[in-house]
Amino acid sequence: MTAQENKELIRRFFNILNARDLNRLGGVCREDMTYRTSAGDSYQGLDSFRELMNESFQTFSDLEMSIEEMAGEGDKVTCLYRWSGVNDGGYQGMPPTNQRVELLVNSFCAVEDGKIADVFDFFDSLGFMRQLGVVSSDVQPGGEDWPRGGEKLRLYS
Repeated sequence: MTAQENKELIRRFFNILNARDLNRLGGVCREDMTYRTSAGDSYQGLDSFRELMNESFQTFSDLEMSIEEMAGEGDKVTCLYRWSGVNDGGYQGMPPTNQRVELLVNSFCAVEDGKIADVFDFFDSLGFMRQLGVVSSDVQPGGEDWPRGGEKLRLYS
């Protein structure tokens, strides 16, 4: 596939996610795809990624991802996208905060045989937690109060 075709594949991927039509992901993603985040999360396989997205849509019912910039070369595509939504569903035992969260995410994608094989999303996880309202703006990465009480919080991308 050309770089332009690969970029179109990534656009279709985001359109499917925004439509919440996760059954159609098999048309754009490999079954053995890998999804990783800068927060240290890793999901192996399309079913695992679908579960993550279902949880994300339950936690942020109005979640939307909109591509701002995109570039591609060969089988690699990178895009900057805006991830936004209101936390109106519980998350890891925490009640909804009803806070709007908006992040810019750098996504690095690899395409193999016409389908997405790997996605690595890089984002400001501390900024995410601050916007969510579960971490004070005074908390600094690596400080005594980060992560919260020694807990490891799984973060969305």
